[in-house]
Amino acid sequence: MRKILLSSVVAASLAVSSFAEEGSSSSSFYMGIGYNSMSGTQTTPYTLNYGSYWESLGAVDHNDEDKIDDMDADGSTIKIGWDKKSYRFEISYSSIKAKGTGSLYNGFTAYNNGTTTVYKTTKSLDEKFTGFDFDFIKPFTDNSLKPYIAAGLGYYSWDNYTVKSTTSSETRDRIALAYNLGAGLLYSLGSVELDVAYKWKKLNWEDVIYDNTNYDIDVKDEETTITGLYVGINYHF
Repeated sequence: MRKILLSSVVAASLAVSSFAEEGSSSSSFYMGIGYNSMSGTQTTPYTLNYGSYWESLGAVDHNDEDKIDDMDADGSTIKIGWDKKSYRFEISYSSIKAKGTGSLYNGFTAYNNGTTTVYKTTKSLDEKFTGFDFDFIKPFTDNSLKPYIAAGLGYYSWDNYTVKSTTSSETRDRIALAYNLGAGLLYSLGSVELDVAYKWKKLNWEDVIYDNTNYDIDVKDEETTITGLYVGINYHF
């Protein structure tokens, strides 16, 4: 998976370099860094099916239920871009730390002869999402102060995602397709540029099916939606 991510950013970087070489003197190449302060929700549709043994003890299946949990998300971004004045193309790498108000998932509960057994996915309060974004940016002026809108796609990884029960666990990496929207202001000070924006991002995670002798947990169409402030600085070459 990491090889795929690396290949994607290398290919996109070569494309940006090629565009820049073909562009006129009015275009420029830039690099930037920034910080994201965001919040959002984790929506987890799931199905929990028990085997005949546990059903005989009173376990109840959970079919097509949703769990929605609030979270704060912050992190850093590094990026490269090509500025054609009337539009921009930007490639960025972001590392996002998500912290839930409880656990990211409250847990799956079964009642067996009066005994409560709780199953959880990812008990940790801290999760880390990393990935690449490919965004198109449209400034509305060519002045020092430039309002703009942005849209794009991304490819993200949720490393060491863990499905757990009280007796066993399984860990795997997950990937997500990201959808990005944003609006902001650029303020130029010569070669240096300040960037302030409000961003929206949705991560659609791949499905997880966890098979166990006594039960199956299916997590499908899971989404992370975050919005918030981005503050950064760019340097044009």
